Amino acid sequence: SGQCDWSIATATLWAVPVFICYGGPDAEFARELERWLSSRGVSTRFFEKHATAGEPLHKFMYRSVADQDRVIIVCSREGLSRSGLRNEIEQCFAKEARLGGRALVLPIAIDGSLFELGAVDDELRQRLTDRVVCCETSASDALTRLLPALRK
Repeated sequence: SGQCDWSIATATLWAVPVFICYGGPDAEFARELERWLSSRGVSTRFFEKHATAGEPLHKFMYRSVADQDRVIIVCSREGLSRSGLRNEIEQCFAKEARLGGRALVLPIAIDGSLFELGAVDDELRQRLTDRVVCCETSASDALTRLLPALRK
């Protein structure tokens, strides 16, 4: 029928695992999104829940991108200025290239900066907006747009 059953009981049957990338200024939005996804049974990888004390950041980032089937990127002017988030995004693009261009990145624009010339790095902005961008300011609204993209 093409419809997904969004229930927790069936999430492991229909949903792919997802890594949530965000910059520090967007942590609250990312936490809310992670809670919404987890409450619906979606397997998430999230820094605050899964990073091990003492683990090098670059290893956590690499492993998170490598091991998940989709990557949600929370995009804001402040978040996209963070080198850690930009590093994760570059790793996502590299993985997409290794997989023959399969789309893995699901950007969420939580402010208008992703669509403003000069607001964020122009090359990064172009690469993110060359795909459908979810434009939502609340995690619950974003969830409605994201769940279909998480289908296996």
